[in-house]
Amino acid sequence: MKTIDARLFWNRFDELRNSLDLSLTQLCEMEPELVYRTLTQQRTRNILPNVETLALLAGVLETSIDFLISGKETSDFITSLLKSNPTIKHITLRLTKCDAEQLHCVNSLLDTWRIDRVPGEGVNRGAILA
Repeated sequence: MKTIDARLFWNRFDELRNSLDLSLTQLCEMEPELVYRTLTQQRTRNILPNVETLALLAGVLETSIDFLISGKETSDFITSLLKSNPTIKHITLRLTKCDAEQLHCVNSLLDTWRIDRVPGEGVNRGAILA
């Protein structure tokens, strides 16, 4: 199994954090489950965070765990769409907060509008990304 270089992870972490103009304190304030002291200790000692913390960091930094760990971008359609279209990203984030009944209502509305049930089927992907 390939060893992950924690130093490279923290470099990518800092680049993303700085690109969002966030201090480590601000980042921890955005996600209460992130503990400033733990992150600073891990960073100083070049220790990778656990999976739960990686997921929280990726969420706050608007990236994937894969990118934080490997530096490689995922190139699947959904990831590209969410990164390139702020409206779809906003709607998707709102949908994740819906309960089952609300999702059923949204699905019924999409059926009324004759929106395809299967993602990508009969959809001009170029038009969506524009």
